[in-house]
This record gives sequence, C-alpha cells and structure tokens, in this order.
Amino acid sequence: MKYPKVCIIILNWNGLKDTLECLESVYELDYRNFEVIVVDNGSQDESVSAIKRNFPDVILIENKENLGFAGGNNVGIKFAIENGADFVFLLNNDTVVAPDTLARMVEAYDNLENAGFLGCKIYFYDRPNVIQHFGGEIMFEPVLYGRHIGDGDEDRGQFEYVQKCDYVTGCAVFASRSVIDRVGVLDERYFAYWEDADWGMRANRLGLNNYVIPAAKVWHKVSSSLDGGSHPLRYYFIARNRLLFASKFESYIPGLRDSASRAIDEEREKLTRTGYWLRKTAARALKEGIKDFQNNKFEGPPKWLKKNKKEFHEFKIHFLKNNLYESINKKIRHVIKQEWGKNHFRD
Repeated sequence: MKYPKVCIIILNWNGLKDTLECLESVYELDYRNFEVIVVDNGSQDESVSAIKRNFPDVILIENKENLGFAGGNNVGIKFAIENGADFVFLLNNDTVVAPDTLARMVEAYDNLENAGFLGCKIYFYDRPNVIQHFGGEIMFEPVLYGRHIGDGDEDRGQFEYVQKCDYVTGCAVFASRSVIDRVGVLDERYFAYWEDADWGMRANRLGLNNYVIPAAKVWHKVSSSLDGGSHPLRYYFIARNRLLFASKFESYIPGLRDSASRAIDEEREKLTRTGYWLRKTAARALKEGIKDFQNNKFEGPPKWLKKNKKEFHEFKIHFLKNNLYESINKKIRHVIKQEWGKNHFRD
C-alpha cells in the first residue's frame, strides 16, 4: 500500500475535553503518513495551552476570532495544501475514530470512479452500534432538507457496501488535493450548517461522485458545541443557509427557493409545540436568519446568539427568569411574591 500524505484538520472552539479525546484517538491511527492540524477558532477556555502541553506534535493554528465551521476549516485546508498534502481529512473535534479509518479511506480512493468527497460510517458516540450518518441525501420535495441516510438505525450489517450519496457530512469528510483544486474550499458565507451539502452539490455539478466508505468508522457526540442542537443559533442558520443554498442551485433545480421557504415555515410550525424557551428564541432566530439572507449579510450570527456553552446556559436561565416573569398575569404576581419571596424573579 502507498502512503500519500494526509493532513487531518480538527476545528476547535472551546471544546477542550472533546478535542483532547479526539486527538487521543487520532494518534492511535495505524496509517504511516499523516499530520494533524488543529485550527482553534478563538477559544476562551484552556484549549490552546492544553493541546500544546499534551500533543506537542500537533500543528496548531490560532485564529483570533470564531470564523465558523467553514472559515475555520478553510484555514486548515489552505495550510495543508500549501504544505504538500495529498489528501485532507476534516474531522469534528467531538468525534473518535477507529484505528484503521484513515488507511481505509486512502485504500478506497484509488478504486472509485470520479471520486469527489468521501465519508465514513458514523455512529452515535453514546450508542456505539447505532448509525448517525451513512451519507447524505438532499431532499427537494415537499421541503428542502438534508437527510442522513441510516440515522437511528442499529448496525446489523445492512450498510457494508460503498455507497454513492449527494453529500457527506462535514463531521468527517475526506478529499484529495485535486478535488479541492477543482471544487474549491468551503463557502464561508454559510459559517455553519449546509456548507457540506453545498460542497457535495458543487462536486456533483462537476461530474464527481461522493461516496461513503463503510470500513472507515467514526463515533460522533453530535452538536456538542451547540448544547445538543437545542441552541437557537441552529435555527438562525437553517433559515439563512437554506435560502442561500437554494439561491445558489435554483438554476439546476427550479423551485428550490420555494422549497426552502416551505421548510422554514415547517420549522416555525414545529416550534409552536416546543417549550417556552425554544419557542420564543428560535422563532426570533428564524426571522433574523431570513432577514440577513435578504440583506446579503453573511459575516456571522447576530450578537445575541454568539455565545459559547457556558454563556449560553447563563443566557438561557436569565431569559427564562425574566420572560416568564413578564408573561405572568399582573393580578397573580403579588401571590407569587408572597409565596416564594419578593426577590425570586430578580435578574
């Protein structure tokens, strides 16, 4: 087997514990020729010092601010290409990899027709035999959304074949230097969410095929940086970025923007059945996502949504205390004050 140079790119943003566990698994890989690049997206925790201390061989690139998933990974991709990488392997920091994952990807690449982006069989970290992703499928009707094939299925051997797909999740995506040269880097306007579907679609438009390699296995903690996906920031991006994706590819698929709008309406309707916190904040985030798309504003999320996990938790508690208090009928506030104490709802 040949051993072309692979650069593994791991993006970190205040993910100290997850990133260290990911790196531990990466350095157990049995492939002979790889470098690890950690791109830190302006973390405020102890990530940088801990990575330097525990993994001195890592190439550590420190961004001064959070450039998002697309911008941060692009920094790593460009560095890797400039420094002689034959392949890049983007890997989420909240994952662990099987020891032979990289070897399986490199081995498979040469045997694939018009290979574009390659993905892994991805399992849930806390349910290690349950599949989270076996390739992505872009659905256009009745609404625009990206579907993870196999999501939630127990692995009983039903996905043991190399599969073509519309895209592979940015959680773990493998690409050759030549593919990056042809397709280009990630579109940084997305910041986060839908940039991987965009990448896959751009590859398809150039006649390249995206594949999932079942022998390459990854375990993923899923939305670790956004509190398991319940952060309202997610809703901002799925509104704004769906519309961006649709506007880019509607010339290939007529009616795509209408399909994206219907998808956003469906998200808004689902929120009416959620808890007070998510119903109020996510509805606002959806509205601002639409507005920012219309104003061609793509530099990042609104300031009120730019929060790490700790800040997000404090924001959530503050929001609930103040908004629930305001929502209580004035006629019964005095009863609550008498029963629970005058300062119960103070900031």
